[in-house]
Amino acid sequence: MLETSAAIARKRSLTFFVLVILFSAVAYYFVFRIGFQEKTVLGLMWCPALAAFAASLITGRSLREIGWKPGKAKYLLAGWLIPIAYATVAYGGVWITGLGG
Repeated sequence: MLETSAAIARKRSLTFFVLVILFSAVAYYFVFRIGFQEKTVLGLMWCPALAAFAASLITGRSLREIGWKPGKAKYLLAGWLIPIAYATVAYGGVWITGLGG
């Protein structure tokens, strides 16, 4: 019997949510054991992404379907250059005026 697209979507969603809960439980264990540190918070923040990757692999969904693919070159370039441009303006102004340490 073939599964409907709605049934497949429910299966993928359930797999994702279960994995998020499991990965987060491990991360929270370390948060409570060690405390809020850069490593523990970083691990906690990565739980949804890791769950998405794992759920995709488990359910046979390609990573391209969840948006894990490079975009057009002009958008990739803009994504790199725009933050550099406004950071240069902001930090340059601070350094030129002597307001920064």
